[in-house]
Amino acid sequence: AMPVPEIQGHRGYGDLEPHNTLRAFRAAAADPAVQSVEFDVRRSADGHLVVTHGPEVGPVVDRATLEELQRTDLGRGERVPRLADVVDACMAGGLIMNVELKGDEAQENVAGTMDLLKRKGALGSCQISSFDRRMLQQVIEIAPEVPIGALYHAGT
Repeated sequence: AMPVPEIQGHRGYGDLEPHNTLRAFRAAAADPAVQSVEFDVRRSADGHLVVTHGPEVGPVVDRATLEELQRTDLGRGERVPRLADVVDACMAGGLIMNVELKGDEAQENVAGTMDLLKRKGALGSCQISSFDRRMLQQVIEIAPEVPIGALYHAGT
């Protein structure tokens, strides 16, 4: 028998719901076919960890406050969610989280993200990925038991 592929919701629930929104993560959690979700973590100018790929929000994420980021309607009235709320939704739905770390405030992002995941008892339900090798090195130092993924752009 062919192994069944794992179905991972990209930025929540693919294109079926607005990307990187609580609505998308709840929809993924409610779909028995979806085992895991992928999302991007960035930090707002006022230090909030948020889940956003970036471009859909308009302003550059790390130069905008959480309040400024949440002015943008991402579709269906959804706003940029805080990482804490996304983790809660994923944990409630039994989803594995593929957390992609982004941004220039690398060290604060890694420490803050790992601390939040640890406090919520979510480390066992995560894998951490990044294009930034330094970020992954930090993850290893903080939580060596968590699987990591090194991302590459084609041709690099």
